[in-house]
Amino acid sequence: MAQVTMLGHSTPVHSLPVELLLEAFAYVAHSSSNRPALPSAGAVPRACQWTQLMLVCQRWRAIITGAPQFWTSIDLVSNSKWVELCLDRSGQSSVDVRLVGLSSVSLRTAIPLVVAAGSRIRSLTFQSYMKTISSTMLQRLFSSPMPALEGLSISLDWREHGSSRVDLRLSARNHPRLRSLSLTGVPLPIEPSVYSRMKSLSLHQGSTPPDGVSFPHLARILREAAPQLQDIDLSHIHIPPPPASGSHELDRLQSSLIHFPRLRSLYMDHDNITASRVLGILDIPACTFFHLRVGITSLVNGSFRGTLLGLVPQNIRPILDNATELAISMTDHTYSIRDPGSPGLHAEEPGELHLHRVYIFVSDVPASQANLDDIAHVATLLHLTTLTVLSEGRPISGASAWGVLLSACPNLRTLDVSELPPTSLFLALTPWSATAPTLCPALCTLSVTLRGYTDDWGKHLLSCLQARSGPARRLSSLSLKELPVHSLVGSQRIRELRSLVDDLNVS
Repeated sequence: MAQVTMLGHSTPVHSLPVELLLEAFAYVAHSSSNRPALPSAGAVPRACQWTQLMLVCQRWRAIITGAPQFWTSIDLVSNSKWVELCLDRSGQSSVDVRLVGLSSVSLRTAIPLVVAAGSRIRSLTFQSYMKTISSTMLQRLFSSPMPALEGLSISLDWREHGSSRVDLRLSARNHPRLRSLSLTGVPLPIEPSVYSRMKSLSLHQGSTPPDGVSFPHLARILREAAPQLQDIDLSHIHIPPPPASGSHELDRLQSSLIHFPRLRSLYMDHDNITASRVLGILDIPACTFFHLRVGITSLVNGSFRGTLLGLVPQNIRPILDNATELAISMTDHTYSIRDPGSPGLHAEEPGELHLHRVYIFVSDVPASQANLDDIAHVATLLHLTTLTVLSEGRPISGASAWGVLLSACPNLRTLDVSELPPTSLFLALTPWSATAPTLCPALCTLSVTLRGYTDDWGKHLLSCLQARSGPARRLSSLSLKELPVHSLVGSQRIRELRSLVDDLNVS
């Protein structure tokens, strides 16, 4: 007989109080609630594998079958008897329902069961990418009010034009508790009052009618949701350009910012023109997790800097002004800014997009357009202490561009650079006289990746270190990475470098 030690006494498991067993069962149920795969036909859903606990003994079976909380998470499968059992044993408790990957035949059986329990559905997830899913099925699913509904997620094949005609009939009257809404392939509710209590809003491909949602209407929706909204995702939502006759209304909207006092995260994946229009009306907290991916369709004022200023307007810049660590990456056709110092709110999903507080990624950048110092025009960088710069496949930054960037970072302490050649950087860091101001006077750690570069940049590095060799400007650590073996190792120059820094690392 299994024993459990409680307060120094050994107690048989079968004698444990019901309350304690329920806590243990709840832990097991929670641990098995991940859904890495869809349930197979006729099987008990993976999320309910804890039902094996009922096979241990009659007492455990009776406890679990009599506890409604174990039957409120319902993955609908082709086995309708299982669904009916969950609905019956959950009593009058609110339920969370998932209809994921079901065939049209299974849906025809499942939807009436869901509709019958509509008054106590707390969350509903519907995902199907089958072309046989008809608008009639969805309309049937939302034919009656769902007064307990707090979370709704629908994802259909957004390429199917038929789904765009579906009217979910969402309204503040029929769905008064709706807090979370995620739509792909089905149009968003038109009634602005639906969004008044919204905490999470995700609108993706196909979540607007074929002709899109007008910018003024989207602004009204966001303004209605702003007081409570915590998370926004507007990736790939279709917003047509405003007609020439609507320019006055557009100017009025952009002159009155929408304030989001509780916003935690903002995600957007769009073209630069649409993104700039939307971001231009948002007033978000400086601590917001800001993830922006855009492709350039048209340069603003004919320059990348003008485009970047549009993507990070004055009302958005506080998210960068408070950063203490930034990484800038420039490749042949891309430009990105990252704040890697804070883990993202949604880090359970893989990929670096979710690992940074700020992530701005711009693609389709015309050759020779992005400059190293562009970021200095969209952020003050006064609090920046750590900066990483990666430049690959782009024109070499001049000493003047480095000078503009570094002069904006007076408190910088750590600089990690990968650019060829590094000569311009060393020139920018070199004070021209003993009395000349020193860029980044607090700089103590410099790391440079050379990637086998062999030209005579060493003399410029020596001049830089010699000019900064005073007690208040001396580097404490210098790291030279991917250095050609024959370049410095064993030479007189390596000994000179060691005399100018406290710690030299060559690799």
